[in-house]
Amino acid sequence: SVIRSLLTQTQTQRSANAGDAIFEFVSNDFGTILSMDLLSGYVGIGTNAPSTTLHVNGPVRVGSYTVATVPSAISAGEGAMIYVTNEIGGPVMVFSDGANWRRMTDRAVVG
Repeated sequence: SVIRSLLTQTQTQRSANAGDAIFEFVSNDFGTILSMDLLSGYVGIGTNAPSTTLHVNGPVRVGSYTVATVPSAISAGEGAMIYVTNEIGGPVMVFSDGANWRRMTDRAVVG
């Protein structure tokens, strides 16, 4: 396969060389922004050495909803995660079991 790289912004590099297994977006100010290990399929955000399917070096923000506006748990799919701001007992992270949104704290159905 062929890897192509374009430089389109100042202060940002994108690089790949023949035979490379890693494709990186690097900022002169912030270091590695995004890396992809083409052999394993791992993606790193803020790291040049991802060790799992998605490796994030820093906080992650997921979508934020109220109980009335959560998307369909069925459409989102099993394992999807969101943040519900007004659940009983206060704001909470929730996950889809494929049919319902469930609180991570006690697995109770949201709403």
